[in-house]
Amino acid sequence: MGAGAHGPTEPLTFSEVNERELSDFPEKGTYFMNNAYLTRVGGVKQDAPLWFAACGGGKCGKKAIGDESSGYNCESCGWSGTEPTWRFILNLTLADGTGQVYATAFNDMGAALLGKQASAVLTLSDPPPASPPLPLLPPPSPRANLTALRSAGGRPQEAEGAEPTGV
Repeated sequence: MGAGAHGPTEPLTFSEVNERELSDFPEKGTYFMNNAYLTRVGGVKQDAPLWFAACGGGKCGKKAIGDESSGYNCESCGWSGTEPTWRFILNLTLADGTGQVYATAFNDMGAALLGKQASAVLTLSDPPPASPPLPLLPPPSPRANLTALRSAGGRPQEAEGAEPTGV
């Protein structure tokens, strides 16, 4: 079996990885290839965020502490401001037929998986601005011959000769 700088170059199943001795993977962060399916995005904790606020100064990309009202601060490089860079932290479940593993996809891999940057996904999660609710229509009666909607009330108008539906 070939070995690259960071681990085997041939695909290994999750059970094969689990059967190996830890000495086969001597370095922290040793990589291996696997043909797996992504079975879940999101962790066991349903409220775990998919992104985090990071240093907006472009210096370090580390986690920024704070919120929109008070601003954000990066304890690593000293940046502070109101517009952080949003970065992915996706908890994933992967399965290959021999087992499953839990993994974390950070910013670049998260963007590759979802096809968008974290800031773009974040704007999708914000509720749209309030708009007046549309009038709800009652379900049509199977006996009614509905032909049009009245624009004022939004209720169905019955065709001539149809039995009244009571709406």
